[in-house]
Amino acid sequence: MTPRLHRDDETCCGACASAGQTRLDAERGPLLAARELMLQVENARAGATHELRLSKATITVGRGGGGTCDVRLDDGRVARVQCWIRQADGHVWIEDSASGCGTYVNGRRIQRAELRVDDRVYIADFVLTLRGA
Repeated sequence: MTPRLHRDDETCCGACASAGQTRLDAERGPLLAARELMLQVENARAGATHELRLSKATITVGRGGGGTCDVRLDDGRVARVQCWIRQADGHVWIEDSASGCGTYVNGRRIQRAELRVDDRVYIADFVLTLRGA
């Protein structure tokens, strides 16, 4: 079981520190500096799932082939470049490219939003989930 992170006003069970994780900052979101992040990509219609390690500062998501996108979503509703997932200063941000079908985080359409571990990104029939390893 992955220990959950605590906010500053919560009592910590100690499991966070022993797993090399840090506490949540209530104002700025998760401090992810010590964590390896994965992106779980699920095609809800086809039932296929795979994972990608977020090893680059910027990950491009879309239907574009030929190396255009790091995460390729094969669906005509998805823009060639749908969105970018960026890591900076221990935070993970997602930014929509002004796509037609939109990018949704936890059911809310976004232009730009900070992602936290276990947040779900919905694009057409795809669900992308940020995971901490």
